[in-house]
Amino acid sequence: MAAAENVLQLPQSHNSLTPRHGVVTLFGYGIQVRVDRGHLILQDGIGADRRYGRFPRVGHGLRRLVVIGADGMVSLAALRWLADQDAAFVMLERDGNVLATTGPVRRLHAGGLLEGSRSGCGRMSINRVTSAAIPIGPGSTSSTSTTSAH
Repeated sequence: MAAAENVLQLPQSHNSLTPRHGVVTLFGYGIQVRVDRGHLILQDGIGADRRYGRFPRVGHGLRRLVVIGADGMVSLAALRWLADQDAAFVMLERDGNVLATTGPVRRLHAGGLLEGSRSGCGRMSINRVTSAAIPIGPGSTSSTSTTSAH
């Protein structure tokens, strides 16, 4: 008598996500980045052509997760999982503009792409980031006053 299959396993195929040089890129519609039972779960694609990835905390090889587009969801637990693994998260618009980044700050190129160096030349202090002028509504001026804590 053959043993019954207890846990459905996704087959390793062209539809599975694996890091290339430590980078996984997600694109399409209905992107999902979440955590399930301690594993990072990734899903992307268009229509029925979906890709799946499941990454354990140990031996995953993931250094950077790049999401292209804004249709989908990223959980706070997934961002924490990436931070705990010292992996960066980058969200780009389809035209290449940077929407969000988290994780270890790496050297920045003029084009805004993150590079894999751990040097401190790309690090920005929180004071520098928060002291930038940010217009927040109609009639906002380009200068804002901020206090810096040293």
